[in-house]
Amino acid sequence: MSKTMRDAAVGEIFVFWQQEMGKPQAKLTPGRKTKIAARLKTYTADDLKRAIIGCKATPWNMGVNPQRTLYNSIEFLCRNDEQIERFMEKTEDPVPTIEDDLFARLSDRSWAQ
Repeated sequence: MSKTMRDAAVGEIFVFWQQEMGKPQAKLTPGRKTKIAARLKTYTADDLKRAIIGCKATPWNMGVNPQRTLYNSIEFLCRNDEQIERFMEKTEDPVPTIEDDLFARLSDRSWAQ
């Protein structure tokens, strides 16, 4: 991949992350560019987008944790190849969350019949 193509892919992934995570004010810093570019050596832009979607689908990373802390920064996502792989897997066959189970139980009206 040429430098021009890689830079375009980095920008595309960053904008996608901004939109998905609701961070329109975030800046594409040199450090962020480096992290994204490093992952593009192993994965495609579409793979990285899938990982972003997988992170967004993970309640813990979206702040549903005891600390109420977001673990969804682009630096966190692009920390290493294993991180990308882990979040990509979340889009394949998501495991039901505690929230999904609670919603299903609350929606079950069979007891009222």
